[in-house]
Amino acid sequence: MKLARKIGTAQRWIRSRSRDRGALLLYHRVAHLERDPFRLAVSPEHFSSQMEILRETRNPIGLREFLDRHREGNLDQNSTVVTFDDGYLDFSTTALPILEKHEIPAVLYCLGSAYGSPPWWDRLLESLFALADSRGLVRPESSPPMGNLLREAATPLRAFGALYLDLKMRPSDERLRILEQLEADRESETKKELGRLMTENEIRQLASHPLVTIGAHTMTHSSLAQLSPAEQAREIEGSIRHLAQVIEKPITTFSYPFGIRGRDYNRITMDLVRKSGLDHALAADIGCASSEDDPFALPRLWVHDLPGRRLRGQLDRWL
Repeated sequence: MKLARKIGTAQRWIRSRSRDRGALLLYHRVAHLERDPFRLAVSPEHFSSQMEILRETRNPIGLREFLDRHREGNLDQNSTVVTFDDGYLDFSTTALPILEKHEIPAVLYCLGSAYGSPPWWDRLLESLFALADSRGLVRPESSPPMGNLLREAATPLRAFGALYLDLKMRPSDERLRILEQLEADRESETKKELGRLMTENEIRQLASHPLVTIGAHTMTHSSLAQLSPAEQAREIEGSIRHLAQVIEKPITTFSYPFGIRGRDYNRITMDLVRKSGLDHALAADIGCASSEDDPFALPRLWVHDLPGRRLRGQLDRWL
């Protein structure tokens, strides 16, 4: 699967050489994190330098303008959109002031549940480290539901990698049940305060900001392709409907959780987003977006914790 994704990325890069193209940038958090196994967080200092580079060397625009240019075949190599998945509070407290300073618009994709709470993957990571002994080994006897996986993984990070892959493929109720068991095993231990998703009220306030567009990201952040069509429809339509009620305006954009084609979304998923009334969806397949890309599978460029000059080099290679 990893080889197939690498081949797909290489093919998207080759195809993009002869087409008009722009960049949809994928962020998750702007924060200093003690543990960041997927390198999803960008420090405030690096994010500030990245936005400065975008303002100086690119043309950061709103998503709707980007999509209009995409439809018209009029994208240029400077067209850039900043997007954030998940809806963490640090978007509002840390990223937004930097975006305001440089007058750069952004899209924030939020879940339709877990408002004001840490997302399930952060709860999983913290629980596994809390269940590790002084040697850094996970105590599998503490967690009967996933004992075999924990025994095989041994260290907290390896256990996280194994359980994360397992839980993301499970229905949300099963995932929640296993998480609650893991957390019950460490009830007597001091629990670290985790980064949380925004509350409904915080999202509602952001929706009126001139630089911010709120998008939907499913109800429970599940891998959609692993669900039945009916379950996928509930995840997609439910989040669009619920967030529209929260922000008191229509939701016009959607991004797939995890976002890898064939593994996390498929043709059924894309058709369901289309039937929901939207005209596009953003994926996490790595690549710049060209006018020939399917509007329901628009690739993005993942941004990691890099100084602005290194982000500029990454954009130059793709664009």
